[in-house]
This record gives sequence, C-alpha cells and structure tokens, in this order.
Amino acid sequence: MGCDYTIHIGEIPVKPDQKMGFVHLALGISVAEIIYEKALDQPHFTIGETSFLKAQLAQDRATYIAMPIEKLLQVIPEYQSGKTKVIDDAMISVVREAVSAPNMTGYHMRMNLHELPKFLEEHKGKPCYSICW
Repeated sequence: MGCDYTIHIGEIPVKPDQKMGFVHLALGISVAEIIYEKALDQPHFTIGETSFLKAQLAQDRATYIAMPIEKLLQVIPEYQSGKTKVIDDAMISVVREAVSAPNMTGYHMRMNLHELPKFLEEHKGKPCYSICW
C-alpha cells in the first residue's frame, strides 16, 4: 500500500509564523510544515498511489513510482520543496504526455487520469504543487 499523490492548486498553506520553515524527520528528509486542512480545501486532483519511501529505501523507483507520476514530478514541484510552479502551456503539454505513460507498478492510477490536463487548463496561470498523502 502506498500513499495518494495529488496535485493542488494555490500557494502552499504554511503556518504563518514559520514562513516555509522546514522540519527534519528522523530519516533526514526536509518537509515543509503545511496546514493540511487548508490544502484539502484547495482545488486538487488525485493522480494515484505511490511510495516514495519504499522507492528510496529499495533504491528502486521503477517498482514503486508509476511512470505518470515520474513525469509529473518533472514539472510540478512537491510541497516539501517549498516552491510552487505556475500552470502554463508547457506544463500542460508535459502533463498530456504523462497521463498516457504506462504504469508498470502494482499501484493504482486514477481511472480518469486523462482529465488532468483539462483540470490544469481550468486553472492556467495559477500556482500548483503536489502532495503525497
């Protein structure tokens, strides 16, 4: 079992007193401390399941991270980076390619993944980021 990889529209909702402060977990991974409730209120699109932790521990991304997600990671930053990227035509072009990429993992991708480019078109010009819940 993995976690759900989602794309969120908007700025990363961080605690106001931290201004993207980072906390270090036991594994040495930097994670931005976000307000999850606010993230859930943002428009978002669930891509599917993945496991970045298993991929890191096993040193095997191909088994634990589906190709559509790998391609999305090229253009949509993860919230841990503290950065967002504005949705533009170049991003949407990569996303169109990503949603048709094969999934060779045992993780499930959303059945209507092909609707992601349309979702991003509706939010063009806005910032976005990804979260793995």
